[in-house]
Amino acid sequence: DYIVIVSVVAILIGEIIRRRMGRKASDKAAQGQYSAGDQSVHIIAFSSPAVLKGASWIEDRVIGRPTVSASDRPIFITSLARGGTTAFLNAMHELPQVATHLYRDMPFMTAPTLWNRLAGGEKRAVDRHERAHGDGLEIDLDTPEAFEEITWKMYWPQKYHSGIDLRRPEHDRMPKAEHFLRHHIDKVVQARRGQGRPEAQRYCSKNNANIGRIPFLQAAFPEGKIIIVVRQPTSHASSLLRQHKNFLKLHAEDAFVQKYMRDIGHFEFGRLHKPILFPGFVPDLYDTMSEDYWLNYWIKAFEHVLQFKTECSLVFQDDLRANPQDTMRRICGGVDINSKAEKFSGFFHGHPDKIVSEGFSPELLRDAENIYAELKSATEI
Repeated sequence: DYIVIVSVVAILIGEIIRRRMGRKASDKAAQGQYSAGDQSVHIIAFSSPAVLKGASWIEDRVIGRPTVSASDRPIFITSLARGGTTAFLNAMHELPQVATHLYRDMPFMTAPTLWNRLAGGEKRAVDRHERAHGDGLEIDLDTPEAFEEITWKMYWPQKYHSGIDLRRPEHDRMPKAEHFLRHHIDKVVQARRGQGRPEAQRYCSKNNANIGRIPFLQAAFPEGKIIIVVRQPTSHASSLLRQHKNFLKLHAEDAFVQKYMRDIGHFEFGRLHKPILFPGFVPDLYDTMSEDYWLNYWIKAFEHVLQFKTECSLVFQDDLRANPQDTMRRICGGVDINSKAEKFSGFFHGHPDKIVSEGFSPELLRDAENIYAELKSATEI
C-alpha cells in the first residue's frame, strides 16, 4: 500500500510540476536539455526504486495488464559503448515489427502507456537536437534509446559498486526480477502498438551492460536473440577515450547530466565510469585518460565474447558501413524478421572506420588484432 500511495502521489505531483513550469523558451530547452520542471519530475521518479515499481503496478490497474505476449523472443543488442549500437538500434527501429524504448517513456519508463497519456500523448514534443555525445546523432521523443538498465538496477543494486560485477550469472537468477523483466517487455510492446506501431511484436533493446550478461540472458530468455556489434578495436578504443573526456567535462559543468546518467544506468564515461568487470580485467592497470586503458578494456570484453561467438549473432561495423543492406538483412534473417521493404543505408557512415595505432602499446595492439580476426572468422564459417 505504501509503494502504491507514494507512486500515485509522485506521478501526480511530478506531472503538475511539469505542466506548470513547462519548457522555457531558452537555448537550453531548444537543445533538448531538461527544464526545471522536467528535472523535478525526473528527481521524483528516481527518488526510490519503489516509485518505479509502484508506477508499473498502477499502470496495470488503471490501463490493464498487457494483452500481448512478447517476452518469449526478445532481441538484445549489445557491445561496449561507442561500438555502433545506437545506429544499429535506429536501423532496427525502422522495422514495423520491432518495439523499443523511446525517450518518450522517461522518466516513468516502467509505465510507458500511462505516463504517455498523463504527459500529453502526441501533443508532447521537443525539437530534434544533437545528443550530448556530440557525435552528430539527433534525437527527439520518438527516438529509441537504452533505458533497459534501469530495470536491472532496480533488482540487482549490489552489482554496481566500483565496477559493474556481472560475474557468476548463475547466482543472479531471481524469479521475481525475471517476471518483472518479462512483464515490462510486454508493456513496451503494447505501448508502441498504441502509439502508431500496430504491427509491433518483437521487443528490441540496446544495452551495453548486457555484453557481460550473455549467460544470464541465454538462461532467462532461451528463445531470445543476442546481437553483438563489433567495431575495429583501435577506432573503438579511441572513441571511448574521446567520450570519456567529453563526459568528464559535461559532468563538471552540469550536475543534472551526471545524475541523469547515473539514474538510467549509463556508467560508461566521465565521473560515473564503472567498468564491467570482465574476467582478467584489472581496472587500475592503466590510467583511464590513456589509450591503453580503453584498448585493454576492449580486449577483455571481446575475449569474453569469444566464448559465445557461435551462439550469438555478430555484426561488424565495417560491414554495416560498406554494405548496410545485405548486412542488415542477414542479421534480420537470423532473428526471424522480414526486412525486404526497408532501406538501411542512411543509418550508417558511408566511409570506412579510421584505423589508428598511435598511443597504443604494441602488445595490446597485437592481442586486439588477433581477437578481432578470430571474431571475424566466426562469421565466415
